[in-house]
Formats: sequence, C-alpha cells, structure tokens
Amino acid sequence: MIKTFHSMERGKNDAVDAYRIAVYASTKRTEAKLWEAPRLVIDQLKSLIGSRQRLIAAKKMLKVPLAEEKVIAGAKDTYRGHKRVVNPAIKAIDKQIKAVEKEIRLVISNDEKVKEKMEILTSI
Repeated sequence: MIKTFHSMERGKNDAVDAYRIAVYASTKRTEAKLWEAPRLVIDQLKSLIGSRQRLIAAKKMLKVPLAEEKVIAGAKDTYRGHKRVVNPAIKAIDKQIKAVEKEIRLVISNDEKVKEKMEILTSI
C-alpha cells in the first residue's frame, strides 16, 4: 500500500520530509541553475579589496584617537607624544594601501574581460 502525503499535513517525520523535498525539487528543476565557481581573477580582486579595506580600517583606528586628543584641552602634550609614536605606523599603512592598489590595477590590467568592464565603469 502506497501512502500519500499531503502538503498541508502537520507533523514531522523522515518519510513526510523526504516526500516534500522530492516534490519541491521536482517542481523547481526547470528553474535550477548550476553553480559556477567564480573566475580566479574575481577571487583575487575580492581578496585584495578586502585587504585594502582592512588597512584603511587600521589607519582609521590609529588616526581617530589622535584627532580626539588634538581637540581636548590639556591633551596637547599627550597628542604630540602619541603622534610621534603613531605617525610612522600610519605612513607604513599608507604605503601598504598604495601597494595593494597597485596590485589591484595589475590584476585588472592582466584580464581583458575585467579590464574592459573597468574601462566602461570609469568612463561613465
């Protein structure tokens, strides 16, 4: 005897779940799209852009307290000392940001598809 399952049936068990999944998959099979892995260049750009964003966040974490100390009355000596210590780190981060941006431009220029799309985007 074949047991039928109704979509509005309450309760939960493996047989009902399996049936519901099979019905759903059967009705949606024409809409299904196969997953394609992103091109390597896209993964490289995502990684580089993520690195750039983290470097910018690190720079901001160093600069904000400096700016706050500068405007606080009586914190001028603290500001000067803090600035002497933090400025070399900020300059190093700026250098790394430029290096990442250079690498991003290199990756873009080495891929014709991405290069073409970038030219279109920047021409607007």
